[in-house]
Amino acid sequence: MKIALVISSLEVGGAESQLCQIAKQLKNDGHEMEVWLLRKRGDFLASVEGVGIPVLNLGKRSRIDVLRPSINLIRYTKAFSPDAIFCILPSACLHALAAKFAYPKAVFCWRIVATKSTLPNYGRWAGLGYELQRLLAGLCDHYISNSRAGALSAVGDGFNREKMHVLQNGVDTNFFKPDPELGKAWLSQIGLDPHRPVIGIVGRLDLAKDHETFFKALTCLEAQMPGVAQYVILGRGSGVHADLVKSRIEAFHRQGIAIRHIEHESDMSRVYNALTIFTMTSVSEGLPNALLEALACGTYCVVTDVGDCAEVMASDGVVANIKDSGVISIAWRARLLSGEYESAKQVRRVQKRYGLQAMVRSLADILAQKEPSRAFLL
Repeated sequence: MKIALVISSLEVGGAESQLCQIAKQLKNDGHEMEVWLLRKRGDFLASVEGVGIPVLNLGKRSRIDVLRPSINLIRYTKAFSPDAIFCILPSACLHALAAKFAYPKAVFCWRIVATKSTLPNYGRWAGLGYELQRLLAGLCDHYISNSRAGALSAVGDGFNREKMHVLQNGVDTNFFKPDPELGKAWLSQIGLDPHRPVIGIVGRLDLAKDHETFFKALTCLEAQMPGVAQYVILGRGSGVHADLVKSRIEAFHRQGIAIRHIEHESDMSRVYNALTIFTMTSVSEGLPNALLEALACGTYCVVTDVGDCAEVMASDGVVANIKDSGVISIAWRARLLSGEYESAKQVRRVQKRYGLQAMVRSLADILAQKEPSRAFLL
């Protein structure tokens, strides 16, 4: 099958990371792939092009530049003649409608990554994009959500339930697996003590990740167990919120707390293996890749009850209410006082239920036909 994947760029982010893994696995499964980017840029470019997948630039130059990428989409579609077009993120989904009109025989599928309830965290342009996506959703053959919670929310917003598939994210468990020595080497590289516990948060520096709750929990833990833990905040960002996060990190550093801000790490398995506790304080998510990757590496996880996170956590780790820094701090303290964490059961569960290969093959089944795939409908 010939499949075109469309996304805004390959800059660091959960959706972008998942697209790269999907593209490579589809190619390994024998499908002919192309990736079309509104703007050809990002840290993940090399990993896709490095396995021989063509990455084409749609040439979008500004927010209001619609004509140029639409013309290029029509041109690339006619040249490639894809059997399926799979789009991720609202801007890419909307632009890709040009390909739908140019080549209507292709199966056209959107991945829904935001809902009306999450939009206040992303600004008015994201809200406008989602509203347009909702109004034009009837043009799609399928939608895919990576969480049941997200799918239900989208259907509540007006997306057709008969086209809504739930396909939870998958993780490459051959790459993301327990390797404590790998983590220790990374901690030494960034200037932290590999023999002291480390608590970390991974994700873009934006409002949805609610770093302030992480910092409140940190302050509480330091008051009770000063100097025991070290902290890592990994992620990029710009704007007022990102600046605030960075200033808070600097303030903790001046207080003598062992804390590091790392903007990007190409080998995330090193990070998860370095963490004693992976923490996610988000106020909205579907099913974040970072959580699955951390679980696959055997890392103890403390997360907020958003999206499908509680389902994925099962009985492992701790699930706290949104903004409940007290429960998060208590969970951290309990883990630090408990000694070694036996993660084998957790790792086996993720390998069995959330493997990348099975998820991508399910995606290929959905993309292979115009009719909804009953096995994955909401």
